[in-house]
Amino acid sequence: MPVTISGAVEGVVDEAAFRALVKLVGADPGTVYGKRGKQYLISRLAGYNSAAVRSPWLVILDLDSSADCAPVWVASLPQAGPFMCLRVAMRAVESWALADVESVCDWTGLSRKVVAVEVESLANPKRHLIGLVQKSRRRSLASDILPRPGSGRTEGPGYAGQLIEFFSARWDVRRAATNCPACRAQWPVWRHSLPSREA
Repeated sequence: MPVTISGAVEGVVDEAAFRALVKLVGADPGTVYGKRGKQYLISRLAGYNSAAVRSPWLVILDLDSSADCAPVWVASLPQAGPFMCLRVAMRAVESWALADVESVCDWTGLSRKVVAVEVESLANPKRHLIGLVQKSRRRSLASDILPRPGSGRTEGPGYAGQLIEFFSARWDVRRAATNCPACRAQWPVWRHSLPSREA
């Protein structure tokens, strides 16, 4: 029987990435906690680490502008439990989406020449993704993702829904890792360390 992996994320888009990563290793997603922003998640990280003493967890955090280097920032966080898999997206989880160039091309209708970019060099992956959609001729995509004039928002009303659909139905984790060498170590591999159900 598949092992169940619990999780904690910043928001619903990150939850979709969480579920795709859990599926990759043949496990079942358990309860996903957090979803109330970065600081809320960090404030409860010690508790999640305690829970990861006996069962597997995946926590996804965005680096944002917290540091120039993810390992340095991670070192300042509470020490991980033995079955904790803490993964940090370089600046934002949208960089993981952008790393799957082929799926982004299919999603937006744009060419690889327009879409391909060194994702870890992006200061704001979310803004870059929205900029790509501005170049797309797909009106339904633009209507969901682009901010409405005068709204004062950074994204459109269907932004989260479109990204959830992308991570759930389009995202190829292995292909994203191939297109982003620096991200390869981010994709979690638990099989060698998962506790048995009798543990």
